[in-house]
Amino acid sequence: EGVSIVEETESFLKTLIQQVDVLSKIANEFSQFAQLPKAHPEVFDPQPIIEQCLEFFLSKEEYQFTYPEENIQLKMDVSHFNRILNNVVKNAIQAMENSDEIALTCKASIQENNLLIAITDKGEGIPENIQHQIFEPKFTTKSKGMGLGLSMVKSMVIQAGGSIWFESEQQKGTTFFIQFPHL
Repeated sequence: EGVSIVEETESFLKTLIQQVDVLSKIANEFSQFAQLPKAHPEVFDPQPIIEQCLEFFLSKEEYQFTYPEENIQLKMDVSHFNRILNNVVKNAIQAMENSDEIALTCKASIQENNLLIAITDKGEGIPENIQHQIFEPKFTTKSKGMGLGLSMVKSMVIQAGGSIWFESEQQKGTTFFIQFPHL
């Protein structure tokens, strides 16, 4: 005799739950393994690093970059600075995947004794009901990835004495603000 649809569904759901449990364990182990490497602070000029990041991901027509005239020096781990920028820029580009055009704005400015970098996309925006989870480990809106990107970004920014936040408007886009103390 054949197996009933109910039995097939129960079997499928049992397998699915087991697979979700396995993936959850892998994610937990990965996040424990993926602790931030020890920072090795050094003094550097952030402008060329920001420009290289933008040029790596985008063509000149796809972004606008403004930077203050002052000679700005940061003291933090350069590889962390690179990872922070790469992650935020890559997320901004992914947010615009369904847009007619990719148009990213990166504006650096001086706010008191801080360098403030504002990265704005013209994507769909971050829905209000998930905004509070954006920096949480293992939270993602994507089908790929472990949801560790912005969580690690926030940890690296804080480790460097900075702060990160965002403003988002549905169907208009999102701006991530990253602030670092400068010398």
